[in-house]
Amino acid sequence: MVCVGDCGRVVCPKHADIGIILDHSTSIVNPARGGYDNWEVFLLNFVVKLVDAFTIGPSLTRFGMVGFSSNAWLQFGFNAYSNSRTLRNAVRNSDIQGGETNVAAVTHHFSVISQLGQLAYLLSVLYITCLWPLLLPKAF
Repeated sequence: MVCVGDCGRVVCPKHADIGIILDHSTSIVNPARGGYDNWEVFLLNFVVKLVDAFTIGPSLTRFGMVGFSSNAWLQFGFNAYSNSRTLRNAVRNSDIQGGETNVAAVTHHFSVISQLGQLAYLLSVLYITCLWPLLLPKAF
């Protein structure tokens, strides 16, 4: 997928099905690691900016979202939102569920991802978590 810049705004291809796998584990809102800013400012805002880079519509770009922590669940499928405004609102209104960080809940239960809906275009899946700082050496 190639995106181009247009006066500071990134514009991506019009036809895509994009599945978001969003980490809801309690460690994301740990006060020692930034608290609820990690959820609201970083994770949800990142997804909203990603949505803004595409033209949303039933025959254009569609987003679906799967959440996971101790288990995985469907937050909304590809056909749930047909315009940017309602999709952005759905993302912003996502409440963190909490629980353990069980990546296997998503990777081993592909049936949850398949609940996103029938693909109209090539599926891109984006896995979003805030655990990456824990993997970096302390020098960074």
